Amino acid sequence: MKEKEKWLIEAGMKLFARKGVLATSIQEIATESGISKGAFYLYFDSKEDLLLAIFRYYYDLINTKVNEVGQHITDPKERFVRQLQVQLEEIEKHKEFIVMHAREHAIPFNKDIAEFVFTMRDEMFAFFRNHLIRIYGEQRVQPYVTDLTLLTQGMMQVFCEMMLLHNKPSDLAESAAYMLQRIEHLLEGFERSGDKPIFESYYNHSMCLSYATEPADPKQQLLQELHTLAKGAANTADDEHLRITLDVLIEELTADEPRQPIVEGMLYNLRNYEALAPTIEKVRNQFSSASNSSK
Repeated sequence: MKEKEKWLIEAGMKLFARKGVLATSIQEIATESGISKGAFYLYFDSKEDLLLAIFRYYYDLINTKVNEVGQHITDPKERFVRQLQVQLEEIEKHKEFIVMHAREHAIPFNKDIAEFVFTMRDEMFAFFRNHLIRIYGEQRVQPYVTDLTLLTQGMMQVFCEMMLLHNKPSDLAESAAYMLQRIEHLLEGFERSGDKPIFESYYNHSMCLSYATEPADPKQQLLQELHTLAKGAANTADDEHLRITLDVLIEELTADEPRQPIVEGMLYNLRNYEALAPTIEKVRNQFSSASNSSK
């Protein structure tokens, strides 16, 4: 990222937090950044384009810090709690910007921003889901993993709202540890009661994408699912084998003519990851359809 582009992003975030998106002019952003209004358009086509860049910048910033802290912790529970704490800390640092969006109700919401928001939700789902599998083991948690993931996301949302709107809780490390304790109680409750999870039957990995205004391309939707899984693996696991396998599979499926031996080899590498079975089946169906259509 060029230095002036970063200045514009940081100036835009500051002004949007103070005044709101609609009340902030491009001239004000340029002036705050120390450049001319004309120079603004060398980097961004519009204010909405800048807003999307801010979202991506902020989201990548959090992900980078979450990844960094996760690299130095081997215990999966400790890693999860610490990464949750880092997420909460970063949200607190930028609370003015976030609260502005929650209250303004008039954010320009174009197709690119909508797609980014849906992708972000998908990746957060994968983040929590992969952590739960890593902590409790796939065999134990798999029957309840969708319900537990959604309930965990619900807790995270409540903590964020309390922190942003009421300046509580103040001890974010304690809050993160509390969430893990509640997750364990939920899992034990499922196992003890024998209750059947209710979200699993109608929730799927790319549920958020179904709200898009245009019909989703099955191939692109599948690639997005694989990207989300790969990013989740990088965030939560020591399993370099899984991340590399997914990266190679994505690269091959993106090619104009995917090579069957490589695709089959990567799917074989994933055979022991039971949670990925539905995705593997989608890849087989998509690859089979693509191969047949090219004949």
